[in-house]
Amino acid sequence: GVAFLLFYAARGVPGRLHSKSQSIIKIALAQLFPVEKSNSEQNKNVECFKRHVTFTLVTQVFGKMRAHVRDGKNFAPAWNEMYSCLETVIEALKQGETDYASSLGYLMQIMTACVNYRNGKLVKSQDGTNAFEDSQAFTISKLLHKVLDAEFYSNLGKLNQSKK
Repeated sequence: GVAFLLFYAARGVPGRLHSKSQSIIKIALAQLFPVEKSNSEQNKNVECFKRHVTFTLVTQVFGKMRAHVRDGKNFAPAWNEMYSCLETVIEALKQGETDYASSLGYLMQIMTACVNYRNGKLVKSQDGTNAFEDSQAFTISKLLHKVLDAEFYSNLGKLNQSKK
């Protein structure tokens, strides 16, 4: 029910997202971020469970949006917000905010599903030019480079181990 509501709020005319969809996507993706620091193990577990439920919901919304749009240009609001959120998570993790580790995993799963959808349909444009595809490839490779940076990537394991 909630996934349909968010999808219907974000969709536009057939094949496109609404001009204001980026606001809805931003709010939905922001729910994957940690809300507050908690020292209590029970509160950490509740927070983790909430984010997992939210991830399931956001995954459903993105699945419906992927099926609705015609090509990558029409999915641009979603791409822009995913890129912005991923940059935020990477910076938070670099600052030592260990609670963002699961957010990185969730965002990477959502982005991977979007890139893989119908053999890259959402990173391509139907207008016959490669400009959109080239810009998407550049942005995705730049973000992957940040995530797979030797120092950053090696610290991810330490972040996950420090949670235990």
